[in-house]
Order: sequence, then structure tokens, then C-alpha cells
Amino acid sequence: MPRSHLIPTMLALIPIALGIPAGTHAFNVVDDPWLNRIVREVRSDFLDIVDYDRVDVCLLIPDPEDETTWWRGSYGGDSLTYPASCV
Repeated sequence: MPRSHLIPTMLALIPIALGIPAGTHAFNVVDDPWLNRIVREVRSDFLDIVDYDRVDVCLLIPDPEDETTWWRGSYGGDSLTYPASCV
């Protein structure tokens, strides 16, 4: 795996590693200041190892105690650009 894919892949695997189920029918999204900080830090580390200078990120993690709630961490969530890719 290319080094530039390492951090996004690690972030994507967090819910799996924690054993968190991902399927819900109706849900609430809660902005989490702690998760925002983690996303901001990982984004900064990621940008240090790639050849581009901008990445907007939104990470949703289901609450393991409430299947109707998802915690959101994001960076650049207010930008008016269309994402090049979504996972």
C-alpha cells in the first residue's frame, strides 16, 4: 500500500477495530470537538507526506451504545467545493 494511503486507511478501520456496527435506519449526527481535533491532527500529518496541499475530511463513527447516533469529526466541512472522492 502506498504510504499516502496509510493514514486514511487507518482511520477507516477504526470502527471495525472497535467492533462498532455501522448499519442504522434513522440516526442523529453529533459534532464531536474531540473527534474534530483528531481529524485535524491526522489531516495535518497526512498532508506532510503527500504532494498536495488541501484535503477536506468528514469522519462518521457510530456510537457503540446508541445505534441511532453517529459522532462526526470534520475539517473543511463548510467549503463549497465538490469532493473528488468519498469513501
